[in-house]
Amino acid sequence: MKKVILTLLVVGMAITGFAQDTNDKKTKTISVNGISEIEITPDIIYLNITLQEYQKDKNTKIDISTLEDQLTKAVQKAGIPAENLTISSVSGDQWWRKKKKDADFYASKEFRLKLSNLNKLNSILDGVEDAGITNVYISETTSSKIEAYRLEAKIKALQAAKAKATVMMEAIGEKLGGVMQVIENSTDVIHPMYNNANILIGRFKSEAANTVADTNIDYRTIKVTAEIKAVFAIQ
Repeated sequence: MKKVILTLLVVGMAITGFAQDTNDKKTKTISVNGISEIEITPDIIYLNITLQEYQKDKNTKIDISTLEDQLTKAVQKAGIPAENLTISSVSGDQWWRKKKKDADFYASKEFRLKLSNLNKLNSILDGVEDAGITNVYISETTSSKIEAYRLEAKIKALQAAKAKATVMMEAIGEKLGGVMQVIENSTDVIHPMYNNANILIGRFKSEAANTVADTNIDYRTIKVTAEIKAVFAIQ
């Protein structure tokens, strides 16, 4: 999905400028700013998943290798390339036993999973022991075509500047001439902020947790903005 919003209004304009042509004659000019904003749906999503060992019962400990194997197989079953799953960090907690003579180390690993969408998220998480998942959150979103969208935003901003200058000149009975100068003021990519970045949503704490759908995740678009200053001659 992509939505283009052109903003033609800008704080100020100037028709006071003059430029020297090749015959040393002064040319009247108009300087305007054009702004554009493009909204795009991200097709690259980085999901961080933290797994931690736990004591299933008095005699059974689910170790990190078991949880990692479950996650790897779930990712593979979902049809996601193995290289899309990487280890982000490794840590652990120590819980001291009686008299503090021995330590039981509960290892923890955080994985970074690259996805094109979240459609298979629940099926992936379902393949791992619920108690072994301690955190899941969206760490980053972007687009595989982000540079193309940057360029498109600049073009739209320049077109907006020309359209505005044309309207202003027609309003006072003048004609717009050719462009004399183009300055890129700014180009920004605004990534979405998720109110519920931690998307466990009680999934592993509620009896009805498995009914939670992926569509409940606060999913937002990326915004690419550009502002161009253009100076046109007045005929």
